Amino acid sequence: MGGYDFLTTLEAGRANQRLSDEDQLSFATEQGRALVTHDVRDFMFLAKQWDAEEKAHAGIIVCRSKPVRELAERIRWYQDAYPRGIPGYLLTI
Repeated sequence: MGGYDFLTTLEAGRANQRLSDEDQLSFATEQGRALVTHDVRDFMFLAKQWDAEEKAHAGIIVCRSKPVRELAERIRWYQDAYPRGIPGYLLTI
């Protein structure tokens, strides 16, 4: 995806380590990165929990299984719609 600065869990050395969703969100937040996930249910719950605890995050994009091209197009739309990022937002694709 040209023009995007993204980091996979594998590239970050965080894949297949049984890290909690909260740990992954904390890491993304520390990196100033929005988190993109297919784990809709758990991350919607986690976003609500962090909001209730007034904990900030750099954004969460939850998406149901979509073809990669469609996912990339929707993320590009979000990038254009939110040029300053999506801190604190929970967006769905």
